[in-house]
Amino acid sequence: MKLTIALLLAGGASAQTIPCPASGSSSVIPGATTSSPLTVRVPIISNAAGLCTIVRRDADGSRRAPVARSYAGRQWEISAGKFTSRTPTGSLSSSTGLASVDCSAGGEHECDVTLPALEGEGQEYVLESFEHSLPPQAEAARFLEQATFGPRLEDINVMVSNSNNFTSWVYEQMYELPTSSLRQFYRKRVNPKK
Repeated sequence: MKLTIALLLAGGASAQTIPCPASGSSSVIPGATTSSPLTVRVPIISNAAGLCTIVRRDADGSRRAPVARSYAGRQWEISAGKFTSRTPTGSLSSSTGLASVDCSAGGEHECDVTLPALEGEGQEYVLESFEHSLPPQAEAARFLEQATFGPRLEDINVMVSNSNNFTSWVYEQMYELPTSSLRQFYRKRVNPKK
C-alpha cells in the first residue's frame, strides 16, 4: 500500500510529496510549527483493510492525540477528541485552533487537512499507517457476536462456507425464517391446564 501526502506550501510554491509509511510504521510530517497551522494534502485510503491516521504527539511518544483519519475508501475525517467540537445538531465541526478537512480541493482521491499550530516545543505531527485483517472464521464470529445473542460453532462454519455474506444472512433472518414468539413458547410449556 503505497500512499503519498503533499505539503501545501504558502505563496503557491510547488507541493512537496512525502511517501506514506508502510503498514505498521509512522513518519513525521515536517513543517509544523508552534506559530501557525499547517495544511497537508493526503490521499484517500482505497484499500478496504487500510487505515491512515494523523496524530499529534510529544517527540518522545509519551502523549498522543488523534487528529484525522481515512480508511476503507472513505474521505478524510477529523477524529473525535481534542481537535473537534460538536455543533448543536451533534455533528463534528472545527473552528479556530481545531483541525479541519476540505476534500473539494484535492479531487476525488485526495483531501486537504489543516492541522492546528503545535502547543509547544517537543511536539510533532505523525502520519501512521495500519492494515487490518482477520481470518474468515474470526470475521464471521465477530459479526455473529454483534448480531445475535452469541454464535455457535456450526453458525460460524455456515457463515464461512457462504463466504461471510453478511447481507444474505440478514435478509434470511428478516424474510425467510419463520417468526417465533417467546410468549407462545412460554405458554405452551408452562400452562398446567393443557
